[in-house]
Amino acid sequence: MFNIGQYFEKFAKIGLKNEFTKNSVVEVVQRIIGVKLPFSSIEYKNNSLTIKAHPAVKNTVMMKKNQIIEALKELGVKVSEIK
Repeated sequence: MFNIGQYFEKFAKIGLKNEFTKNSVVEVVQRIIGVKLPFSSIEYKNNSLTIKAHPAVKNTVMMKKNQIIEALKELGVKVSEIK
């Protein structure tokens, strides 16, 4: 029989994964470039990370892109590109 609770549980897990990913990105970026990004400036979709920030911050993130991707992989977050 169909259980509505189990159905909605899928969506809760998706939200938790997205929150974990954003927390991981904030921690890694802060550790590598020394800037704490707000959660609202981070979008994660289809293994692509989009950061909306000041151009100077975004430039620094792009210069350290490979280092950030590797650190995220160590935490279990799959990122193929940063925009």
